Amino acid sequence: MEKENLDSATYSKKITARRVIVISFLVDISDIALNLSVAIVSGSVIMVTRLLEAIADLTASGFLLIGLHRSMRKDDKTHPFGYGREIYFWTLLSALVMFGLTSTLSFYFGWVRFNNPEPVQNIKLALLVLIITFFTNFYAFFLSFRRLLRQRP
Repeated sequence: MEKENLDSATYSKKITARRVIVISFLVDISDIALNLSVAIVSGSVIMVTRLLEAIADLTASGFLLIGLHRSMRKDDKTHPFGYGREIYFWTLLSALVMFGLTSTLSFYFGWVRFNNPEPVQNIKLALLVLIITFFTNFYAFFLSFRRLLRQRP
């Protein structure tokens, strides 16, 4: 009952950057486990590319956790204004990993499978895992979106 009485701005303030990144990190770990198992069972190149995407997302989330931790350090003699801007460097590394690694390897595996097509085994299992990962990733996105818009109704 108490949560219902809170307005959306007050409730959204509890969504911290650390919470969003940790949830994303955990979602990425579950994505890797699910996609790896289904990629092995089904032989689907889509599941391999989803696995690569999950690995890149996990790496990116790890970089964001490092950046968040390092940007929270207190100021010292060498950095009199603090380390707050260090998060931007780690965010850049995160984006480079996500776009560079995922796109390059996905393109490669897609090209190999295009040239040597094979039938997909256990298509229903692959579709089930795609649906599950869609909802877990949507939850992580929704949390990020609520944090981003926490000041707006």
